[in-house]
Amino acid sequence: MRQLTISIPDNHASFFLKVVKAFDFVKVEKNIKVEEPSLSAEQKRILDGISEAVNEVNLHKQGKIKLQSGDEFLNELKREGYL
Repeated sequence: MRQLTISIPDNHASFFLKVVKAFDFVKVEKNIKVEEPSLSAEQKRILDGISEAVNEVNLHKQGKIKLQSGDEFLNELKREGYL
């Protein structure tokens, strides 16, 4: 296992820890008490999306769901007007 040390500005630490903890393969050795700043609606939307995506990947790794292919994903982005 590889250990990483990451320096993050205080005002982003809480958000980063929430994202990192969503991955089942990450172990946080020392959780420093971080004041929870209130998240903007956009930050909350992004965090919810990342959490949902990580959850889907974990379910896929467990064989519980099948993820769409890259082509299906690109077609979805085109249909929704992102590409």
